Amino acid sequence: MRYSQRITLFNAGVPHGMLLHSGHKIERWLLAIVWILTLMQPLPTAANAPEPTASNQTVKNYQALAELEDQLAGEPSYDYLLGIAALQSGKPAQAILALERLAIVAPENSEGKLALAAAYLQMGEMTRLQDILKSIDPSALSPESRSTWESLLQRLELANSKPPAANQRSAWNGYLRLTSGYDDNLNSGMDSDPTKLYPGISAALVNQMLPREDPFLGLRGLVQWRRRLTPNWSLFADLSAEQRRPIDETNYETTTLAGHLSLNWSRHQNRITAQAGFGNTWMSANTQQRAPEASLQWTRDWDKGRSTSLFTQGSINRYRNNPDYNNKRWLAGFVQRHPWNNPLQNLHLQLGAYGGQMLSDNNATGADRYTIAGFHFGSEAPLTEKLRLFLRAGWEKRAYQQAPIYPLTRRQEDRRLDLSGGINVQFNKSWSLNLRHDRVSNHSSNPLDAYSRDVSSLNLQWGF
Repeated sequence: MRYSQRITLFNAGVPHGMLLHSGHKIERWLLAIVWILTLMQPLPTAANAPEPTASNQTVKNYQALAELEDQLAGEPSYDYLLGIAALQSGKPAQAILALERLAIVAPENSEGKLALAAAYLQMGEMTRLQDILKSIDPSALSPESRSTWESLLQRLELANSKPPAANQRSAWNGYLRLTSGYDDNLNSGMDSDPTKLYPGISAALVNQMLPREDPFLGLRGLVQWRRRLTPNWSLFADLSAEQRRPIDETNYETTTLAGHLSLNWSRHQNRITAQAGFGNTWMSANTQQRAPEASLQWTRDWDKGRSTSLFTQGSINRYRNNPDYNNKRWLAGFVQRHPWNNPLQNLHLQLGAYGGQMLSDNNATGADRYTIAGFHFGSEAPLTEKLRLFLRAGWEKRAYQQAPIYPLTRRQEDRRLDLSGGINVQFNKSWSLNLRHDRVSNHSSNPLDAYSRDVSSLNLQWGF
């Protein structure tokens, strides 16, 4: 069976269509999907038409194909159709994954290479775009495909002819969030009765150790800036401020100011990010914590939504009123993300393993060494077009080896369980509202660190 049909790459910003030529036998139901994808897409009327927004039908077509990826990934006809549908849905990264697979198993497929070049054009990766165009023999292309090849070549030459400053693009975004909620353990007070553990303890200390509950109001703002330096290098920065004020327990009012600067390198499916940041926290009791930090992370995006990350990070914690608690920490580990086939959409399982050390600046306190192992997963399931359900869960274990000054807790172990869930309503592009509940349960061999905490909140957010 041989099939030929024009498919428009209007989201790729190229002026002409491409031809699908497949010498492979395609099952009838897959051929039906081809007809849906090709016949329902509007065609541009001018060579320089602007890039339209992907329609709902276009997105549905892509999702229908994406659901078959586990069964059909690696089949040239399927990978080509999936790549085209991803391009038309404004998902160039997903298009690259499918079309790179096609390029491996069918390097002679020039139509697939043209689609891959268009995807890299959307991503701004001009170096890779140039490599692909050089690998295509234009004399072997049909007249329409040759026109597409020439258009992509012109776009590449135009980008290369501009001075460096012309290729640099900056973007700003951020949000402002207003929160109202109830916290049943503002101070992470211990679960046990301190008078039974420590007979004769003063009433003032008992009051500090027991959980304090109170409604609260919160306001958080964040501004992010990003700038593309070259096709492979980008610079990111963000600054956030947050204030959380309990209604009655004003001693636990907190104000936080944090910022980060990141340099990111990406090529194909690999990303390397170097980041430096700071965080300052003030409490109403005149307590201040400063925590500069730095991290380095490498991420590899695989097919079918899988990714692997390796990271290392370090931080320095300084307490103005309690210098005995000053410490340095570092961590290293990996995170594996993998999609999970289930009734809920967009559920991904994320597994992580971590190891690290904390060193105290004060020898009287000693050096706490700890290891961490944990995992968590999350899901966001659309209930309607504007209503989404989200669920999160995580488990983490920390094993400490504390200094001899704490002989009863020399080998402390903590097991922490985090659960959260709620619903989110997206009114429009800028405004959203979500109702959520978070629960933290920390089981520890040290009674002072064993606690549970439940927080319910209503959040109204405006994004720009």
